[in-house]
Amino acid sequence: GIATILLFSLHPLILLHTRRAMAEGVLIFSVILTLYAFTKAGKHAFLTGLAIAVAFNAKHSAILLLPIGLIAVSWLPHSSPRKFSIILSNLTGYLMGFVLLTILLNPFLWRNPITATKEALIQRQNLLNRQLADIKMISPAQVLETPTERAAVTLAQLFIAPPIFSEVGNYRLQTAQAEVEYLSTPGNDFWRNSLSAGITLGLTLLGIIAAFRISSSEDFNQQRISILFLLSFLIMVAGIILMMPLAWQRYSIPLIPFVSIFASLGLVWGIKNSRRIFSHGRLSSRLSQILAQFTPDSWMP
Repeated sequence: GIATILLFSLHPLILLHTRRAMAEGVLIFSVILTLYAFTKAGKHAFLTGLAIAVAFNAKHSAILLLPIGLIAVSWLPHSSPRKFSIILSNLTGYLMGFVLLTILLNPFLWRNPITATKEALIQRQNLLNRQLADIKMISPAQVLETPTERAAVTLAQLFIAPPIFSEVGNYRLQTAQAEVEYLSTPGNDFWRNSLSAGITLGLTLLGIIAAFRISSSEDFNQQRISILFLLSFLIMVAGIILMMPLAWQRYSIPLIPFVSIFASLGLVWGIKNSRRIFSHGRLSSRLSQILAQFTPDSWMP
């Protein structure tokens, strides 16, 4: 709830990249919309398809969420009447929503969608190849050759790297003063150091553990939502590590909503469990046992 909103809205990468006239603003909005749609997908399959279509048309890497949407609209309670027919209807509505909005937003698909799609894929791959060749010439350190390098860079971008204003820097001289003024504003570079990175990473990992624990809950909705969010996060991370060859900060932006959710879940879960320990006297009892091992009997009351 509130913790998620604060962690997300104060994140320096969100503050920078969503303020610019680029696709990241729409992408972040649509990823959040998609996660919300997953919680309602059993009843609103068509709208779930629309949400993922917006994300995909903002950034094609969001296509990774499409199979998670298929699971979301098909995952119904065991007690649902006419379960098979509802699943079939949901799948149809979901795919229709995705396809119709995608075609509507891409006029080049209107005349011959199949041929146009094939050509678009070819041109996109050509663009990526030229992009990689150019970056290798001017900044070879930005080209990540192995999944290990990509994982390390993604981790750094999410938790510790300062906001990066440009990938290539063709206009750094012209924007240098504006960058200094931006970073001097309180909050725009908030919580980006080794201490904060350790805390946020620890809370995120704790939240992922909590989500796995919740996924075995007997409550259907809690189980379903936790598994869908975990699958979405894992497939997005895998996609970035396997398919994103450049160390560009904006590639990690779609993961920030997940980090905010899991970190806040880890915070709440940690507080609740610490309260439980204190309330049952387990901690004080355990401490007494440990002290007894190192304290002479005459010191004990």
